[in-house]
Amino acid sequence: MTLKRDSVRNSAVILLIGLIWNIPVILGMLYVQRSIVPELALLELGLFSVLVAYSVTTGSFGKSYMLLAYLSGLIFISFIVSGLYTLSIFYIPPLLISLRFFISLRKRWDFSIASISFLLLVVLMLISTSLRFIPVTYSGSPHSGFIFSIYDNSSAGGIPFTYAFGIVFALRNVALTISPLLAFFFPLVSYLTAENTILIIRKFRARDASSLSFPVLTVLACQCENTIGIISGTVSSFALSVLPLLIFVSTGLLLITNIYLRRPRRILIPRFHKLFILVVFIIFILLEFLIVYTGSIYALSMFGLYSFLNLISGFLLGFYIPIRKRIPLLLIAAAFAIQLLLFYPHLIKLALISPLFFELYSIAGLATGIVFSLSLKNRDRLSSIGIMEFIFSMETMVTAAFIYLTLFSVSLFSGFVGADVLTFSVLILALSLPVMWFSNIYLINFRTFPA
Repeated sequence: MTLKRDSVRNSAVILLIGLIWNIPVILGMLYVQRSIVPELALLELGLFSVLVAYSVTTGSFGKSYMLLAYLSGLIFISFIVSGLYTLSIFYIPPLLISLRFFISLRKRWDFSIASISFLLLVVLMLISTSLRFIPVTYSGSPHSGFIFSIYDNSSAGGIPFTYAFGIVFALRNVALTISPLLAFFFPLVSYLTAENTILIIRKFRARDASSLSFPVLTVLACQCENTIGIISGTVSSFALSVLPLLIFVSTGLLLITNIYLRRPRRILIPRFHKLFILVVFIIFILLEFLIVYTGSIYALSMFGLYSFLNLISGFLLGFYIPIRKRIPLLLIAAAFAIQLLLFYPHLIKLALISPLFFELYSIAGLATGIVFSLSLKNRDRLSSIGIMEFIFSMETMVTAAFIYLTLFSVSLFSGFVGADVLTFSVLILALSLPVMWFSNIYLINFRTFPA
């Protein structure tokens, strides 16, 4: 009975905080476009309903209180930055109420998860340009703060799918654009990433520092790359068609990771016969030949696919090279450097116009794959998994950088339009991300079941 009464009280406090947030709107101190009032109400109702439902079902109100404290603080700072000092006062009470009830629960892990979630949420909003610190004006309101539909200052055809049915919260120097998809995706990804990280730390905290750092860093790398799916701006038709899939696949991978960390099961990797590896190698070689023979290689995205297949072909070929000695780390480092160099835009352009350099480029990619494959031999399983993960983390991180630099109009590939660079980057990202994710999961599996 006491537990039920506490849940009702804590739920009421969360809803009270939501009500206080809306006082400036209720008093007319913030202008709200009439046409979006239902959307705004549903958006806020959805947010606070999810917080209450999650807190009641898990019995963990601490995370919700701490997250609301951070959000209240962010809103307070936004009003201060915009010079709206009177309005900022309304967000001090919810900040203090949230902190007071969080402190009464005294749960350290709730603080850690909420803090990491909030930081990731802010990062996601900043890199997606959902949150911008820029002067904003709106002709429909004499107020200093206003809330209006995204379609009022953008053409419907120019709005990315991620911002469909979006609402703009605008102050003098701060603008936040949120849509139903972002309102669902951003908090979910932030929370899953934070909780997965804390679950790993709790799982391995009893071990030595070196034992802890490896799995934590690898899963953090995987999860950070899983948040790449949300990007804003005008993209190519291919990228636009693939990005929704990447978004939901990324969220799904995070969710599977979370489920696995809560209920780990031993993962057994079957040993593939060398004949099977040979068949796959031949298929890849034929695909590479087909890309070159048909002339598709001149499309930047298909060149990226060719390079990826070339690297994997070398990796498979390495299984047929008999070697008994362990490959020196210096040689592995050189292979990593070559792999990174193969992404250099000027070299890619040169490979597409010079047949001789194209052959050298292909040989370098094949040799890199062979070195990566040989580096796995005569090493313990943990080191092998770490090397494999690093290979694909390089792919994802570089292509992610290409995506964001292109979206912000930084020209990297002379002779190629931004849409081609986006398509190239999204394709490589889609190919390498699942492999990188699985290597991370298998690394955690090996740590959990070392025998």
